[in-house]
Amino acid sequence: MSSSRRRTIEDSWDFLATLDLSAGNQARDIPELQTPHGSVLLSQDSEGTRHVLVPIAADEVVTPDTNSRGVQLVKTSFSDKGKRRHFVDIRCPEPRLHRVFNQIAASMLDGLTADEGPVAATCARILASWRALLRRASKPLSPSALRGVFGELWFLAQLAQHSAAAVDYWTGPDDAPQDFISAHGAFEIKTTARNPARRVPISSIDQLDDSLHPFSSLVVLSLVEDPKGTSVEGLIDVVVDAGAQRERLLDQLAKAGVQEADLADVAKLRWRVAACTAYRVSEGFPRVTPASFSPSLPPGIHNLRYEIELAAAGPCVLSDTELSALQRQFLAGDAP
Repeated sequence: MSSSRRRTIEDSWDFLATLDLSAGNQARDIPELQTPHGSVLLSQDSEGTRHVLVPIAADEVVTPDTNSRGVQLVKTSFSDKGKRRHFVDIRCPEPRLHRVFNQIAASMLDGLTADEGPVAATCARILASWRALLRRASKPLSPSALRGVFGELWFLAQLAQHSAAAVDYWTGPDDAPQDFISAHGAFEIKTTARNPARRVPISSIDQLDDSLHPFSSLVVLSLVEDPKGTSVEGLIDVVVDAGAQRERLLDQLAKAGVQEADLADVAKLRWRVAACTAYRVSEGFPRVTPASFSPSLPPGIHNLRYEIELAAAGPCVLSDTELSALQRQFLAGDAP
């Protein structure tokens, strides 16, 4: 998404927050974003609900999308200087999701700039593309899921010691097949409460497909709850201190399901990494990939999940030196 578009959106919310909303909704034009029926508006109502209002024709059909309480899409209209105007209204009534909504709004406005099709259809398509992330972001994470986010953030902190650009390659929150992907390789991070780790779940047939990248590595972290351990907030500080952009990092955390409003509670949970074992995923590593089938999964099989016995992957274990070399290779061109 365009960083300038994102700044415009955030500046608009800041401006609207200074206004008296008790008398009714307030809106701000985004003059650089026009449809045939006028400029896009950002609005906030007296209940704190944020709206992206995209002008449309009176007869344009809008299919409501109210499947989520967090972000919804409906058709709305109001009088403006004596003239009735009609809009696609993308609204977010939950302050907890404002950071994710900013990302959706920026993505939608970028899409409207690039897409010459019907406005309502473009908005609906882009919102639909965010639905899986919204479902995750809308509810508090389970202890297991939060442990998984901690593991990815811990590994990001290790990468950030080589380059602050590492946060740009954290793809787990975007539902990519692997948690970290660059042009030079991929890392998949698994966490477990067991030490030593015995098995790890693999969630898709593509997750350990080493043909997709110059190298592929599986990193398994054994996490132990420890009052003297590290919190999510502590890891955020480590990554930011390494030079990463805090806003970019918080955006990714929000998509992963950790909202800013959650940080105070999440900070109470602390873990210690009792063991970190990395594997090179290549010939001889136990896995299932698309190449395991010819030409594809059997008819009627939509996806495949399975578990790996890590004892069978012993010959593929990487030394600390080898893992560090892969991390540098992963960030080739970004590391100082």
